[in-house]
Amino acid sequence: MQLREKLRILADAAKYDASCSSSGGKKRDSVQSKGIGSNEGTGICHSYTPDGRCVSLLKILLTNQCLYDCAFCINRRSSNVPRAKFTVEELVQLTLDFYKRNYIEGLFLSSGIVKSHDETMEEMTRVAKSLREDHKFAGYIHLKLIAGASPELIAEAGRYADRVSVNVELPREDTLQSLAPEKRGDIIRKSMATFPVDVNTAERELLLRVPGLGVKSIDKIIAARRHRTLGLEDIARLTRSLDKCRPFLIARDWRPALSLTDDANLRAKLAPAAQQLDLFG
Repeated sequence: MQLREKLRILADAAKYDASCSSSGGKKRDSVQSKGIGSNEGTGICHSYTPDGRCVSLLKILLTNQCLYDCAFCINRRSSNVPRAKFTVEELVQLTLDFYKRNYIEGLFLSSGIVKSHDETMEEMTRVAKSLREDHKFAGYIHLKLIAGASPELIAEAGRYADRVSVNVELPREDTLQSLAPEKRGDIIRKSMATFPVDVNTAERELLLRVPGLGVKSIDKIIAARRHRTLGLEDIARLTRSLDKCRPFLIARDWRPALSLTDDANLRAKLAPAAQQLDLFG
């Protein structure tokens, strides 16, 4: 299969990934009209860097082949769609070529699962590693983690990516069993463990993943912990979002319950209380 055909298939297949998803608006294009523009292109998505800049990314799958037969997925095993797979070398060169032409500023890479979770995660990580080490690529890289891959491979992926994420597939165990019975919620959640983190020892990159902690707050925390071991009251003085970030942090005098981040009511506990809005105020 020619590289151009692989790109067409795997860029189109990647548009269904939950990250950088569309708003669900009506499809429109100007191919058959005298106007201009389109809202249904594939291959490019956008993300934001820690300093707030919007960057364009090549959004692609390593492959749309998959062992699983999830009812909600267009790339499921039983789906009658064209299949393709990049080699690591092809994907690295494609990213570099697009970058040099100023089409993109980085890469968003996900994949179906072929042969095994570890083998797929290893190939995806090799793409990022080759870009960083062999080609000194300093652009943005977002890797979608493969739930069920070994902790060592997930940790290695994090060393080369600016951002990693995991698809939770479905929020409830009963719906997961109904629509994706080959997958297990506990395995998916296990791949998401970066929490809780110790504010007195955690690296800056790890603190950036804590909900509620912004860049300025983290810089203050790092500066303050050089002089003393921080407690919960110290954190409260350094951020306005203590209630939001507290379940994800360890401090001198604070350690959250180990099961809190798996609490089904976590969102309700962290979300602000509902308020009645005044239409005339």
